[in-house]
Amino acid sequence: MNKVDKINESIALLEELATNSELLAELSPKQHLALMKVAGQLSRPDRLEIIKRQRANYKNKREKVVLKERQARASTGIRQARLDAVFQAPPMLAPGTVHPPAHEMSKP
Repeated sequence: MNKVDKINESIALLEELATNSELLAELSPKQHLALMKVAGQLSRPDRLEIIKRQRANYKNKREKVVLKERQARASTGIRQARLDAVFQAPPMLAPGTVHPPAHEMSKP
């Protein structure tokens, strides 16, 4: 079972607990306290946790941009030509046949 499945199960369980208070009443006081404590930490993180989450979000977004740009660069003719054993420059394009790039990179 992967993390996404576990998260979906947790969401379903929390929704069920929210709609059916009898299930919440069946928990032992220790379980109830632990559940409320963890839910509070998740919904109201402290300052350091907020910074940690922001950094993780920035890192994920940056990795997506880097991957997208790497794929855009890999599809260019010069990159494909360099993979061959003997390098041959791609043929020159005639004026007027140049098409705009499919993906605009943020850095060259």
